[in-house]
Amino acid sequence: MATKKIEHQASKGHFLTLDELGAFVREALRNGADGGEVVHARVSFGSKLQRLAIDVPQAATAPADGTR
Repeated sequence: MATKKIEHQASKGHFLTLDELGAFVREALRNGADGGEVVHARVSFGSKLQRLAIDVPQAATAPADGTR
């Protein structure tokens, strides 16, 4: 099954905020996450979030002309 990577990264020298974390979660859920996926993160030496990523299954879509 194909997957799609959803990522969010803070700009250089900054850290992710609670608002950005919420936006990441909303984007993941809109793109097929069901809540059981494992979130991958990169943190600073001070344990502040710098990057989040998750792989969600990508739904198979039928060709536009109806053929398979």
